[in-house]
This record gives sequence, structure tokens and C-alpha cells, in this order.
Amino acid sequence: MQAGDLVQANKFANWSARHAKIGFVLEVIHRRNDIELTIVRILFGDCIKALPANHFEVIS
Repeated sequence: MQAGDLVQANKFANWSARHAKIGFVLEVIHRRNDIELTIVRILFGDCIKALPANHFEVIS
């Protein structure tokens, strides 16, 4: 997953992400403290959310 991809929420995403249907990835953030965590900043309609990357699938 990279910036510019269109994504859809999978079954692990929260309610608002699942109901938005399609999102646009604005930024991918990787952090490492003891655990590798990848967060994506996604544009859903008129709001921007930062959620775990594994909650989304790239639409090809």
C-alpha cells in the first residue's frame, strides 16, 4: 500500500470506515517502538482518518 492507492475497508475496520466504501491513501506512516505498526492516513469523502493499514485492502 502506498500514497495514491484506492482502498476499501475489510472486516477489521471500524464502522465508519466500512460504510465509507472507498478511500484514498494520503500517507503511509511506519513506526517502530517494540512492535512494527503501519498506519495509513485516508481520505473518506470529506474527512481524513488515520487507521491501521491491515484494516484495508487495495482496490486494483
